[in-house]
Amino acid sequence: MREELLEKLRPVTEEERKILEDKKEIQKDIYTATEEFKIDGRKMLEKGRVIDIRTHTRFVSFPQHSHNFIEILYMCEGHTLHKIDGMTEVELKAGELLFLNQLSSHEIAEGEKDDIGINFIILPQFFDQVLPLLPRENELAEFVMQGMNQKGIGKNYLHYQVSDVLPVQNLVENMVWNLLHRPENTPSKLRSEPMIFLISFSLNPVL
Repeated sequence: MREELLEKLRPVTEEERKILEDKKEIQKDIYTATEEFKIDGRKMLEKGRVIDIRTHTRFVSFPQHSHNFIEILYMCEGHTLHKIDGMTEVELKAGELLFLNQLSSHEIAEGEKDDIGINFIILPQFFDQVLPLLPRENELAEFVMQGMNQKGIGKNYLHYQVSDVLPVQNLVENMVWNLLHRPENTPSKLRSEPMIFLISFSLNPVL
């Protein structure tokens, strides 16, 4: 990832500052209003938005949780260790992508200062426009549909080792740039670029 983007993503967040100063514990009320640790997209996104990004919280282990949205994790630098559905261990390295649907749960080992990851938070209604454009019998389309239909037929996650696939890296960087500079962008652009990314990603023969 370009250094100018990394400089915007490296600073310690307010949440991370509290973790470092007080106690190494996730503040669950940031993510959910229920006892069950299911992260609520409505708490993560501004009203009216169906997609946004946030940096992965470092300096603390993230306990097992699920989501009511589709999450795409992109590792900018460093790495993170994930345990998915209580059994599958995945190491996400720089330049790689991890897709998690609403049926998955995962926990994340503590990350250090240079383990910089981005979470793309995508509400299910975003895919109302995307799914008809994806090719049939496609891994990504089937993965999304599985989560939306709440039917655990296949894998609840997809891990793509695409650090050396330049078109994918360019598309991700463009999305990150525009979501970070959203005051300068129209809502239509903020939706269209992720749509282009997902369609291009599903059609890329090298994946």
